[in-house]
Amino acid sequence: MKSTVPLGRIVIVLVCAIMALSPALSSFANAQAEQSLPLIANVPAGLYVTGLAYDSGKGEVFVANMGDIVVQGTVTVISDSSDKAITNITVGTSPESVAYDSGKGEIFVGNYGSNTVSVISDATNKVIANISVGEGPIDLVYDSGKGEVFVSNFNSNTVSVISDSTNSVIETISVGSGPTGIVYDSGKSEIFVADASSCLGYCPIPSKIVSVISDSSNSVVTNITVGETPTWLAYDSGKGEIFVSTDMGAGVVNNISVISDSNNAVVKNMVGVGTPSALVYDPNKGEVFMSFYASDQLSAISDSSNTIVANYTTFKGPYGLAFDSGKNEILVSNNEQGDVSIYSDSPSSTTTPTAVSSTAVVSSSSSARSSSISLSWSYFAVIAVNVTVFLALYGIYTTRTRKR
Repeated sequence: MKSTVPLGRIVIVLVCAIMALSPALSSFANAQAEQSLPLIANVPAGLYVTGLAYDSGKGEVFVANMGDIVVQGTVTVISDSSDKAITNITVGTSPESVAYDSGKGEIFVGNYGSNTVSVISDATNKVIANISVGEGPIDLVYDSGKGEVFVSNFNSNTVSVISDSTNSVIETISVGSGPTGIVYDSGKSEIFVADASSCLGYCPIPSKIVSVISDSSNSVVTNITVGETPTWLAYDSGKGEIFVSTDMGAGVVNNISVISDSNNAVVKNMVGVGTPSALVYDPNKGEVFMSFYASDQLSAISDSSNTIVANYTTFKGPYGLAFDSGKNEILVSNNEQGDVSIYSDSPSSTTTPTAVSSTAVVSSSSSARSSSISLSWSYFAVIAVNVTVFLALYGIYTTRTRKR
């Protein structure tokens, strides 16, 4: 007697395979022709590199090394003329973020584990002050209009305001739950803070708020509703827009929300972007770069179209981002490798990488076709696995129907 597998089961398998493949196929259809992103150097830093900032006055990059329970937190100083580390500076526990104060020639470092901000003079590369702030300082930004540094305290639901003339806290502002990313809007003299929720996406009711602080009153003037769990921000000075990553929510499609600072309203939602670990604005290109820790990738958003125009494979665990305005370079801290990758943002640049610690494909080569397509290896894996499973099941089906 013929034993058959019901046709409905085969249809279900086929539909499931197609559904599993659809994200990859969609990405393939919507992928953009890549530009070249030349690697200039990989510079060794410290243990678990996190945030970094460019010091335009010295032409140097300051990189936070989180360390662990054994290794003390430090800041590595890299010269952008030699692309080499020139010194390491001991700071507080678990430094997470770095900001450059152009008015004083100082570097502010948020020490997440010790609830302090270390102040480094870029003239001596020494710590000149340690300032107590709220619990869990996770990000900070310099306000050039006021000579103040705003610090988001993740575990206190506050923002500390530090005067750089006295290196002391002059105000503590209550914001939403779990403030993370923070940026200064120089065009409006406002501070934008992503309220991520202190439970990082596992809340029954996750946050959807970006708080806006006026630096004239040091108070929240409005709250903007975006996607669930807003986390990291970048300010686009060319367009007067703020780019916000919304992620980490269970079952939530990860988006980038674009806010216009003229009306403090969302003007664009980019759906299904992924979960970036940092964002930075490149004024030379009019693009916002995003780093993706899990997929070892950078993506570039054009601020003229608010669409992703390029994807680039990077080294292991890209985490923090900064832009070197003196050299038009993108700086990426590779958390797992303990180094910093320096890329030129110019497609026409041709340079020889130095001090490369591992192998990575940084730019795509054009094929014989009119444009090159970039796909993450994860998408190829999805395609391969699902096609293999489908063919195997189909083989079982045909074998069983042939048995008598």
